[in-house]
Amino acid sequence: MGTTKHSKLLILGSGPAGYTAAVYAARANLQPVLITGMEKGGQLTTTTEVENWPGDPNDLTGPLLMERMHEHATKFDTEIIFDHINSVDLQNRPFRLVGDSGEYTCDALIIATGASARYLGLPSEEAFKGRGVSACATCDGFFYRNQKVAVIGGGNTAVEEALYLSNIASEVHLIHRRDTFRAEKILINRLMDKVANGNIVLHTHRTLEEVTGDQMGRQPVCVCVIRRMPTMSSLWRSRVCLWRLATAPTRPFSKASWRWKTAISKCSPGSTAMPPRPAFRAYSPQVM
Repeated sequence: MGTTKHSKLLILGSGPAGYTAAVYAARANLQPVLITGMEKGGQLTTTTEVENWPGDPNDLTGPLLMERMHEHATKFDTEIIFDHINSVDLQNRPFRLVGDSGEYTCDALIIATGASARYLGLPSEEAFKGRGVSACATCDGFFYRNQKVAVIGGGNTAVEEALYLSNIASEVHLIHRRDTFRAEKILINRLMDKVANGNIVLHTHRTLEEVTGDQMGRQPVCVCVIRRMPTMSSLWRSRVCLWRLATAPTRPFSKASWRWKTAISKCSPGSTAMPPRPAFRAYSPQVM
């Protein structure tokens, strides 16, 4: 495993929250070490256009923005390490973390691991992950060009991906359990324009019941069975490729490897009070 590396401040995560924490900590002469995790740059590296970043109204992409943040952090001598942390001990001082490539200790820890894709939890989903079921349209959409695809959800993520896929797929079916959308107004307006033009087909008050296809999960085009709510009567069966687009906060290690309630300080929005335990969870505004 090699020599254990010690730092005053360790930051987990290389998305906007992690890089922002690194810039502030470096300018305060805390000599931060940032561990990227498996997805260097976070979810923004799979985003095409970023429209709500102040000062960049045109032609800003997620990967470009993350490159800038990386350069900004390294300018102030943040040490950036590509590694994935598997376990952590927050009960003893200094904190100890074990990664794929090494062991680390630190006096203070900032957890900025962001969010990851949230699936529906259907048993039939697992067999088709990477074989028709995907959580990243930017990553996998090209493989299903000129085919039918379905997107599940009604928030910003689902609507954005439906809009993106409408430029690639022959048909995009947006399946949502309600008749109203939680997405931002500007995205809903674009969605309705696509619906009016026939690029996207809406299926409201519907839920996905099952994903079927080749029993071994080898068939790249799967079959979605959706049902009408609340009666749950059978409604639609079609060959599609499925994207489940939603996110949930990422827990960076196994639940057994740490104790959230005793080790992590909870910071209220706007509070400047210094909690007693120097382990923090960092969040960033939603960048789209």
